[in-house]
Amino acid sequence: MSRVPKNKNVSWGERQDSDLHEERNAQVQLEKAKYKPVAFAVRCNFSYTPADDDNAPVPGHAVSFEARDFLHVKEKFNNEWWIGRPVKEDGVVGFIPSPVNLETILIRREVQARKAAKALANKAASQVAQDLNSKKYTPPSQANQQVKKKPGEQIAMYDVVPTMRPVVLMGPSLKGLE
Repeated sequence: MSRVPKNKNVSWGERQDSDLHEERNAQVQLEKAKYKPVAFAVRCNFSYTPADDDNAPVPGHAVSFEARDFLHVKEKFNNEWWIGRPVKEDGVVGFIPSPVNLETILIRREVQARKAAKALANKAASQVAQDLNSKKYTPPSQANQQVKKKPGEQIAMYDVVPTMRPVVLMGPSLKGLE
């Protein structure tokens, strides 16, 4: 969700007012959604922990979840965010990234992690070069360096599941009481 208006003639103050207005509207919609019934439920196939750069409609109100957690979605906020809560004892209603937004966030984080790993590898390579000058170095084998990726289907971000989970009643057997 872009928080900056497309009109370049808009002043910085007007942009801030617009952002504050959007944030207030999102906060109001979040409060109203707390009392709405569950629209649908999903099971997560990926973990998500909110970060400052995720552009949640109301900063600090995004929901954390782990892979295989269940979420109750109350409503769709926009194409990038849903409003819902994790199905657990202290699950707080907040913003959940939509499948498209979650995929974008995960890709962006993966790119950032690769850049950090590359910078770390470059630093390690320069250290190795210095070590080569001071003593004999034996590089690790190619087999140890390669990460094997299995070709396969793309996994969905969420699986739609029944809203109500089954109830299982357990008790003593009634055999012999007939």
